[in-house]
Amino acid sequence: MHDLTALVGWLRARGHPTISLVGMSLGGYTAALLATLIDGIHGVGLVVPLACIPTLAHLQGRLGEGPVAERLRDALREVYRPSSPLARPPRVGPARVRILATRGDLVTGRPHAELLAAHLGVEPELCPGSHLVQAGIRWDALADVLGA
Repeated sequence: MHDLTALVGWLRARGHPTISLVGMSLGGYTAALLATLIDGIHGVGLVVPLACIPTLAHLQGRLGEGPVAERLRDALREVYRPSSPLARPPRVGPARVRILATRGDLVTGRPHAELLAAHLGVEPELCPGSHLVQAGIRWDALADVLGA
């Protein structure tokens, strides 16, 4: 986040008034996190984003089952909280956010898009495709919020 914040400052110092963020998967996590840390971001586009590392582990069956797994997931949420895009309010209004998810995404899937969408105050757009092949994604929807 330090490097990205410095990059945003560098761009602004060189006369770039409109700065938007786009990220896919872990890049979506990174873009969403930055959008909760600095002011003045014009828009955010998240494509098949990761929202929560403990939720990813849980949904993929990496934590096991039952009460022990629930406690482990809760403990991991606390550990990851300082670097979670869900841990603080967004600094970009919902009119400037788009979240694009795909029906066949077996990596992050709809749950992550829905978590981030609820936090950022938007509805995710569901498109055909998978995690790596976003067939049918409306890239123009991103251009609308990013100022492109």
